[in-house]
Amino acid sequence: MGIFARTVTAIQKSISLLGRPAILRQQTGVVPEDPAKPWLGSVEIFTDTTVDMVFEPFRVDEVDDTLVLSGDVKIYVGTPSLGITQPAPGDSIIDNVQQWRIMRVLHFYPGVDDVAYELHVREF
Repeated sequence: MGIFARTVTAIQKSISLLGRPAILRQQTGVVPEDPAKPWLGSVEIFTDTTVDMVFEPFRVDEVDDTLVLSGDVKIYVGTPSLGITQPAPGDSIIDNVQQWRIMRVLHFYPGVDDVAYELHVREF
């Protein structure tokens, strides 16, 4: 097993051991409420996927009140566990009764493919 494969395995094991299941909600489309009258408004279509996530609050020295606000959280998600398109700013995380909006997505890729994502989220 090469170093890349060992890295992927270690990340996936860490997320599965330290993480807890939460829902990643991604917008997959928008359709008009009435196709004959599109000016009346539209309905957003979402896809919910339950994945293991590790939640970690930002450290005090990382909070700058511009990009990172007090109360923001980092979430780590392994890409093979998703089986869907990568998270994007504007997608949501639902953890029990808390809802978080993804503000920023950072990629971890020691090789060619993404192995994990660090999501910067803010409660809404």
